[in-house]
Amino acid sequence: MKSVKVIRWVFALLFVLMLLTGALVLRDPSLHRQVKNQLKKGYPTKETIAQIETAVNERYVNNFNLNIFGTWQALLGKKEIRNFEVITDVDGTMYFGNSSPVVRYETPPIASTMAIKEMADSMGIEVLFVQTAFKDSANAIGLEGYDLSARPEEADGMLAALREKGVNVLDLREYPQVQEAFRTDHHWTPRSSFHASALIAGELLGDDLPEVIASPENYTELTYPNSMLGSLGIKAGDIYSGRDDFTLLIPTFPTSLHYEHYIDHKLDGAYSGDFTAAFVDLDLLDNPIYNNKYNACLHGGYAENCIVNHLAETDQKAMLIADSFGRPTAMYLSLYFQELRYLDPRDGRYSDSFLAYIEEFRPDVIIIMYNLTIPL
Repeated sequence: MKSVKVIRWVFALLFVLMLLTGALVLRDPSLHRQVKNQLKKGYPTKETIAQIETAVNERYVNNFNLNIFGTWQALLGKKEIRNFEVITDVDGTMYFGNSSPVVRYETPPIASTMAIKEMADSMGIEVLFVQTAFKDSANAIGLEGYDLSARPEEADGMLAALREKGVNVLDLREYPQVQEAFRTDHHWTPRSSFHASALIAGELLGDDLPEVIASPENYTELTYPNSMLGSLGIKAGDIYSGRDDFTLLIPTFPTSLHYEHYIDHKLDGAYSGDFTAAFVDLDLLDNPIYNNKYNACLHGGYAENCIVNHLAETDQKAMLIADSFGRPTAMYLSLYFQELRYLDPRDGRYSDSFLAYIEEFRPDVIIIMYNLTIPL
């Protein structure tokens, strides 16, 4: 029995070392960080290895067998992949199905939000709850009768409860300019997040909104055609799903920013310069075998993100509480404030006390763009 355990240890460690080596060879710091964070949890269990393998697949998989599988599904005309985990409409747009592990809302989801609101009120901090424009299955073509993961009625009930308790709510689902999402991924595009940041800033700043920052005419497009294979497309391969173009809006006006990413309160990366230098991982975008170009935003930062805007027209500080939808949003939202902190409250990101963080940082505004429980 002891020898069996030793063998399991050896093979598990060899597997993890291979992934670490691959991450270094591919020069992917975000993947390297995720592997190290999984190893911090101790013995490389089956679950840990599966999580690391998923991270690798989402970035680099170009598996011959996967593409054979996807091609066969396409030839059969199947709309569903992997036991209805992914469903594709007639124009090739992919959605999470009812078997997806993705959770959008909790019941009740508002207790932690109200705790933050109560503390913010006592400190004179403005709070805005933002309902993200999730990829809406109501727009799906030819999927009538399929049970999809997006459930608008759950969001409606949650927002009504928040408004009843006096929370200022911005429902981005009402604005067509933020509805653009990737075909092969569940995220909105950077273009949508740009428009979302303008709407959020407009709600908070009112007549003081800098029109130069909010106007898309003052940005140029940086596009990588046919380069992105997202979290949905990766489950079927790019022969089945095709690839998305990946486009960032880059300011044409002067910008000077400093960005730091922290994991467990330790500095993970620091970047300074204009918008592109501070926020965009160009090496990742230029890497032809890296699938999920979304990770180029904020250089793959996913836990505690601290941004200083040296050319801000205001001295206000903002705090954004959001999942990965906040990654490109934080880039654009930071242009409106002198300082922005973006924290992802999901497990494995920033899981310390948010109330303690607010007490220490003392922002002028808090934007909550997260529908689940926030660690208090």
